[in-house]
Amino acid sequence: FLPDVDFALSGYNAKFAPFSRLPTETVDYKRNKRALDRLSAFAESLRGQSLKNLILRKKGTSPKRELDRFVVTAHFDTMTNRREPFELFPKAPAPGADNNGAAVIALLALAEALKDFKPHANLELVFVNAGEAYYLGAHAYARELEKQGLDVRAVDLNMIGWDMVEKNRVQLYVRSQGHPGFDRDTSLAMDMAGGLLRSGLKASVVRQNDDRSDHAAFWKSFHAATLVSQDWEHGFNDMHYHSPGDTPATVDWGFVSKIEKGLELGLRHILE
Repeated sequence: FLPDVDFALSGYNAKFAPFSRLPTETVDYKRNKRALDRLSAFAESLRGQSLKNLILRKKGTSPKRELDRFVVTAHFDTMTNRREPFELFPKAPAPGADNNGAAVIALLALAEALKDFKPHANLELVFVNAGEAYYLGAHAYARELEKQGLDVRAVDLNMIGWDMVEKNRVQLYVRSQGHPGFDRDTSLAMDMAGGLLRSGLKASVVRQNDDRSDHAAFWKSFHAATLVSQDWEHGFNDMHYHSPGDTPATVDWGFVSKIEKGLELGLRHILE
């Protein structure tokens, strides 16, 4: 796909908009303007490049559900940055174990676990590129599914390797109540939460319109979607986020394994 850089620039400018009304000499204005400029330059560096998503497809067995598509995604790119003052380091070491290597590994394990599974509806496991550039890989993929007129349900995996505050707690993020798609998001999240609960996790559905990951690309393309992740409010991996310290040694692999098993159970329940 050719990344839709203008889409990313529009998204970054929308996030900066509340700060654009502040006096230019304030700390909040300077901090967020610097982030806008650096992120926009990073997205612009992708313009015209040919990027790839990797898609594993399993065709559904029911002809009646030919237009149904169940999707599980994880982005495989990484980024290192500095918070204060904000700066990006595209060529710096970015091991990205929690963000987002653990999710990529879970998706690979899910592919192995489901290799003999015969789903009723079409199932795709998608390793998406450019997740750190306003989820451009997921955006390109979701738009293509929209053009095909498919009925899509998407589960995004992002940062599932950190479990330090409340053991075995996983969150499923959906749109806030009142937003179009809220009911479908919530139904999807509840179905997936059942599998996560059966794998020994404390799974909670969080109703807030949080667009900080690839699931938001599906929302913008009018699909149902939920984000499966660590507790971003109370147990976020802040100390290693986008840093060279995000190494495999910091990941709770038992937690990752339980999430992968829960996803498998949820998919089998929904698609058998």
